[in-house]
Amino acid sequence: MGELFGFAHTEGYYLSDITKPTLITERLKDTWDGLNKRRLNQIAAEFFDHKLRIDVPNGASTVNNLRIMYDSIRKALLLEEMDNHASCYTRYTEAGQEVLLYGHSTEGQVSQADTGTTDGGAAIDFEWKTKHFNFGSSATEKKVRNTYIAAVPAASNVTLTVYFIVDNVEAGTPISVTVTGSANEDVKTYKLKPRDVGIRKVRTLGYRVVQSTTNGGVKIHELLQEHMIKKIKAS
Repeated sequence: MGELFGFAHTEGYYLSDITKPTLITERLKDTWDGLNKRRLNQIAAEFFDHKLRIDVPNGASTVNNLRIMYDSIRKALLLEEMDNHASCYTRYTEAGQEVLLYGHSTEGQVSQADTGTTDGGAAIDFEWKTKHFNFGSSATEKKVRNTYIAAVPAASNVTLTVYFIVDNVEAGTPISVTVTGSANEDVKTYKLKPRDVGIRKVRTLGYRVVQSTTNGGVKIHELLQEHMIKKIKAS
């Protein structure tokens, strides 16, 4: 990965410049703790197209069945739980273009990575979670108003389901919004009303956005929250 090298440890996955290692999976500690630690030697990793792929054996699995992705541009981590995961990677130049190939962890075949928008024909489930925002202080009560999601649409319509996490507890009723498909990548903004699902006053607020698509999915560009600061209220 550039001038860095990576290695797996029982504590997580590290990147190092020889002088100082950095634990990049710290925010996924619970996930890493749930791996099959007896099988860490079979982890497969590759850096390609500014993304580091780390295929790992999750739970009691004896094969790599979970992929951790690290986006070096956005400094973001994500998890992939699709059917096909890698036991090894290699780069191959075809018609002057470098492509990434991988050997399946469960089947005796080789496939090209990053092609298509389905999981073997099935829809791919996407889930994006934010941190819990306290808007300055967890001691201050806030009155929540409108929520705005700025998104880059997919080629066809996609339904986003937005769950609100109020004071560390996820509200049972989400809000769904359909992002209209478009051939270009112009950002579109959609308004949600948390009060429609009974959310009015919060100390902290987080979001979980879910979509299930076969067209590549919607890209979340920005999330904005209108709120009004209220008084400090004792617990």
